[in-house]
Amino acid sequence: MLPRAPAARFGVSELTIGLTIVTMRQGHVGMSVGDVVGSSVFNVLGILGIASLLRPLAVGGAAIETLA
Repeated sequence: MLPRAPAARFGVSELTIGLTIVTMRQGHVGMSVGDVVGSSVFNVLGILGIASLLRPLAVGGAAIETLA
């Protein structure tokens, strides 16, 4: 079994880690935080979207009522 990449342990890609380091060194801390949060949200919603295209996701009525 191959060892996991260090970035995979954090749940983000190497590109995101690299971009975060570069923007923090340039003094753009807000941009680096936004990049990490935005890519994480996109990853979760993208995976849910692809999964729902392959097989519809079942949601209970109680979950929908809490959103209303």
